[in-house]
Amino acid sequence: MKTIRIHDKNSILCGEIYPDYGGMLGHLRYRGKDILYLDEQMLPLSPLLSGGCPVLFPFPSKTAEDHYRLNGRDYSMPFHGLVKYGTFALGQISEESASIYTTGNEITKKENYPFDFKLTLTYKIENESALLMQTCVENLSDTDLPHYFGWHPYFSASVRENFKLAMDFENYIDYSDGQCHLAPAMPSFNSRTDYLFNGKKGDSVAVNNTADGYRVVMTMDEPFKAIIVCTRFDNCICVEPWMGLPDSINSGRFVQWVKPHSYKEYNVRMKIMGI
Repeated sequence: MKTIRIHDKNSILCGEIYPDYGGMLGHLRYRGKDILYLDEQMLPLSPLLSGGCPVLFPFPSKTAEDHYRLNGRDYSMPFHGLVKYGTFALGQISEESASIYTTGNEITKKENYPFDFKLTLTYKIENESALLMQTCVENLSDTDLPHYFGWHPYFSASVRENFKLAMDFENYIDYSDGQCHLAPAMPSFNSRTDYLFNGKKGDSVAVNNTADGYRVVMTMDEPFKAIIVCTRFDNCICVEPWMGLPDSINSGRFVQWVKPHSYKEYNVRMKIMGI
């Protein structure tokens, strides 16, 4: 398995990137503690379900009946987008950072996403305690390119009762019953479901996990509008920054556009501490 390892000069914060598995971040360790859950045996079967931090592009979640309409034509889109099983090429690599990239010609077909593009992911260790995850979406086409990128980190959670979140959103939807609830009231994470937090008021989410001895503060650029919390898996809870909502491409809400032969960059930073 091709692996890119990045770390600070004292190896306090270390990460592993898998270019052949959708460009995902696999292991992330702080002072030897696993911040992300990863089942390596699952990687060849499904990188998306193995853990780590898969990449969701161009659209996270589902479109209506796996289809969307754009410029008078219908297209299909797989769940969580196109690049999750793709292969990324190596860009600039150093001890503390790595850039990898792919192009639309390698991973898409015209019936899915009728654009030529270059998606570059940069992972960078900062000051022994932070990981910057940067996305650059470059439009190589002659028409405007739509997208709403998402990250899918599986945070280690050996004891769900000790996993707490602090964030500022207006409301959330509990997908176990479809009900919308006002925030800041926070659900318990004992049931196996998804929660969609919407109406962002702040730019950060704090993950506090006393059972596994870590705290993570994720700071997001303004285009990240939603947080999805998934509690469906054992030994982990997913806290996912998304730019858009399920089926945003059809509703038009929160879609980002890149002009022809231009690009946009987006950042999510994880500040990691022990507790």
